[in-house]
Formats: sequence, structure tokens, C-alpha cells
Amino acid sequence: MVMEKVDKIKELLELENYEVASEEIEHGTKLTVTANFEQSYLVVYHSGKIVVQGSQNKVRERLDQLKEDLGTPGYLDQRIKELKGQGEFWHLIHPVIQQAAKDLFDEGHYSEAAFRASKHIVKLVKERYEEETGEPPEVDGTKLMERAFSLNHPIIQLTPLRDQVERDIQLGFMFLFKGFNLAIRNPGAHSTEPLTREECIHFLFVASLLAGQLKK
Repeated sequence: MVMEKVDKIKELLELENYEVASEEIEHGTKLTVTANFEQSYLVVYHSGKIVVQGSQNKVRERLDQLKEDLGTPGYLDQRIKELKGQGEFWHLIHPVIQQAAKDLFDEGHYSEAAFRASKHIVKLVKERYEEETGEPPEVDGTKLMERAFSLNHPIIQLTPLRDQVERDIQLGFMFLFKGFNLAIRNPGAHSTEPLTREECIHFLFVASLLAGQLKK
């Protein structure tokens, strides 16, 4: 039973994109857990006792939390099931975002995958802009989004703008395109703080929504 538990702990951590090496020690198994050049240890004794070792870092924080979560009956099986199920979301993601980000996501490069998706949204906006005007846009970033989805003189018109509801939709998507550019594309070019798997999935769904509007 203890070895089965060790195997499931190792599987869970690997699904969470940690590198895990196991070593048999006296009276138990030692798991060396690594991510982003940080390392800590989880020791599972034959008696069932679990000890977390290593200096304080993000890996140690995750292992401390895992030790606490293991006190919940069925936690390991449920969490592994949830993580495996997350691979089934791609059929909900627009094909152009799949092409842009799926390989990076599958390799565990979550920040890069979200950044790539955001860059692709900008590329799609520029392509639509040029299709509508015959010329490439002279602006980028939020200025591009404001000009492309302007309420009064839109280059890319998402609704007929016949009433207030349709005008609100046009304006709302302008803010969504601007916000996505600010929140993901710009920090993605400079930030060193990695995204989690779950955060990346959330961003990919936003990118998919925006791509769907441009590809109607």
C-alpha cells in the first residue's frame, strides 16, 4: 500500500510538471522534486509517515501543501483524475490557437504557450485590419485594438451596430482585446514569473474566444 501511494504521489507531481526522482532509503522512499532550478524532498517511510525536507522555496511550499492534502481521503486519485482530464479541453479551443500554442503547452511551457497565443491574436487582428483597409496598420498594441474595434469608425465590425446592445458588444470586445494584450502579451515579453497549467488553460480559452470573433 505504501509503495502504491509513493507511485501515485510521483505520478501526481509529474502531471503538475515537476521532475521527480525516487530513491530507496532505509525504511522508506525519498522523492527528489525539482522545478525551475528549485529542489526539495519528500520522504515516505514504510510506516506511512511523510516528511518534507529542503530549504524554503516554491517546490517546498508545494510539498508542504501536498503533505497536508494527503490527509484527505481519496485526494490522490481525485487530483490525478482532474489533471488527466485537463488534456481533454483542446476540442474546445479554436484551431488557430491550437496551432499556435498546443506544442508548447504539451511540453509544459505554460507561460510561453499563453504568450504565443496572445501574439497570434495580435497577428490575426493585423491580418483582418489589412483585409478591410488594404493597408497594414501603422499602430500596435492597445492603439491597434482601439482603432480596429472603434465604436464610431470600426475597421473590424463585430456587430451591425444597429442598437445599444450591439454597440455594447462591439465596445466590450474592444476592451477584451485591449485587456488581453495588456495582461498577457506585454507581461509575457518581460515577466519571469511562470504560469501554472491551470492559469495557462484559462488564458487559452480567452484567446480562443477572441480568435472566434475574428474568424467569423
